Amino acid sequence: MGSRLADASAFADASNRALPKIEIDAGALAPRHRSDLVHDLLNITWELTGVPERPEDLIWRSDVWMLGQIMIGDRQISPVHKQRLAPRARADGIDHYQILLSRTGLITGDADGVDIVVQPGGLLLLDLARPWRLSCTPSSHVTFVMARDALTSLLPAGGMPNGLVLQGAPAALLTQYLTALVESLPYLTVAQAPHLEQATYNMLGACLAPCGAGAGDRLERARPQIAARARGTIQRAVDARLHDPLLSPEAIANVAGLSRSALYRLMQPEGGVAAFVLARRMARARRMLATLEPSMRIADVAAACGFQCEAQFSHSFRRETGITPSEARRQGARLLTRASEDVADGNPATQIRDWLFGMAG
Repeated sequence: MGSRLADASAFADASNRALPKIEIDAGALAPRHRSDLVHDLLNITWELTGVPERPEDLIWRSDVWMLGQIMIGDRQISPVHKQRLAPRARADGIDHYQILLSRTGLITGDADGVDIVVQPGGLLLLDLARPWRLSCTPSSHVTFVMARDALTSLLPAGGMPNGLVLQGAPAALLTQYLTALVESLPYLTVAQAPHLEQATYNMLGACLAPCGAGAGDRLERARPQIAARARGTIQRAVDARLHDPLLSPEAIANVAGLSRSALYRLMQPEGGVAAFVLARRMARARRMLATLEPSMRIADVAAACGFQCEAQFSHSFRRETGITPSEARRQGARLLTRASEDVADGNPATQIRDWLFGMAG
């Protein structure tokens, strides 16, 4: 009995733990180190294209929580310019969804050719598998990052529109919910996280449902977004069959529910079907090589990425990346060693990167 009571007590203690949280304040660092921190944080998913020239003018204060499998960042930042272009989106394999809730400041940019303007109080929807550019004035905002698969069954057909600034009653309802959720984060426990995580998914699905309907002019304006969603479907179809060396356009079209002509048309901006498949194979190979277990061989990576022999894989890998698979493996080992050291030192960029790649979905 005493043992069972002790186990119950330990379970209660674990359930009552506060949510995992990372606190970041670049202002606490010497000016010469602030730029490095901001670059490390932004370059997890974006390419940084502009920050204040003087390090002492850099502001980045952020609290980051994990609510189940939703990463929430509440931040205040100085002006910044960033982008996520198609080559980066294809290469790093990050295809999460992100919602940005603006509090102060102005955010402008474009996504898939559609202009973006987000005023204070606005809600911006982003697809991290698609390209976009953003510029922020001094601002504060909250971001919510979620794995794509966690939302697939709850969203309108085709998924979340990339670069959409949500308007009207759905935006007001979702803003109220997300604001209340953020205010509650410091008081929530690990035990409460799964219920609120699912409630957040359900709320998002309900508020985005109207995005699936509209008049003809709205449909015309949304054509870039529709194409982007279709490309996301194609990417998932390709990723599910990357191990198959006989993967063909016909097979991809069948899995994606498209005609062959539609597939070719949608893949033109990616350089064609074959180029897209090869890019996805290379992205998977680079990730595998960077984290390869000592017992695994490069031939195993070649097979997992759809190459019929190691020689064919090595030739293609060197042609596409400029280095050999063995060199990529050594680089990955050095990066993992550095990441381990960063975690030991409490490097927030490494911790956030681990959270991001550890999301289910």
